Amino acid sequence: TFTQVAPVCYGTTFAMPTTSNNGITGTWSPAFDNTMTMPYVFTPTTGVCATQSTMTVTVNTRVIPTFIQVAPVCFGSTVAALPLTSINGVTGTWSPAISNTATTTYTFTPTSGLCATTATMTITVNSTPAPTGAASQSLTSTLTIASISVTGTGIVWYSSAANAASGTNPLPNTTVLTNTTYYATQTIGGCASTLSLAVTITTLLNPEFESVKFSYYPNPVIDQLWIAANTEINSIEVYNLIGQRVIYLEPNISDTKIDFVGLPSAIYLVKLYANGTTKDIKVIKK
Repeated sequence: TFTQVAPVCYGTTFAMPTTSNNGITGTWSPAFDNTMTMPYVFTPTTGVCATQSTMTVTVNTRVIPTFIQVAPVCFGSTVAALPLTSINGVTGTWSPAISNTATTTYTFTPTSGLCATTATMTITVNSTPAPTGAASQSLTSTLTIASISVTGTGIVWYSSAANAASGTNPLPNTTVLTNTTYYATQTIGGCASTLSLAVTITTLLNPEFESVKFSYYPNPVIDQLWIAANTEINSIEVYNLIGQRVIYLEPNISDTKIDFVGLPSAIYLVKLYANGTTKDIKVIKK
């Protein structure tokens, strides 16, 4: 007689006693298999006056712990602790420690003694880069921060890098430009960049003149920008967003054009001079 071997988990090593409870020695066959439930036969040692005996050892399939996948999170945001009990009731622990700065794969290890497998879960951490653009730009003093040229999505402006990093005290897009540095973040997929783009603004004087009426077209421009005024236009200057003058004309007529063919696609500031006064217009070159 033998004490029944308790059920074992798939893949677990087990052994059968070579001596029965009542002192009979012998061997078991076939070879022990820890992948399936099967019967084993005990054959007494030759010369011993005893019968064969059988025992079935149950091999249980390991439970696969299941969990609800955690949605992607933003860089630096709070990540909730992972559950210590699976949907199908398996308890255990996770490793390594939760990270909110890098996409990480975590491993769930079942509590010792449970017939369950390990499980993994990858939590994606989305890191949004700062927007891009020229670090120094020159714009007319009548424009707002919405006119600063940057490349990005969901641009938000701040007065300091610290405010940009924490997302506090954003500046309204109607903020009129001054000679200072502004800091821009962008948001992609709901995640704001923690790094910001610093843009130093130099404002250009813009004394308005009501006595001179003018029109211009097209805007955006592909090749030529046509300008007409009700008086003679003395000179025209075109500046890029880093303050470089790229075109200078002295038309001395009331109807003229500016050739943008040789300029790269960007935003330009066009300054018109007539009768001792100036007028600034912002033009987009495709």
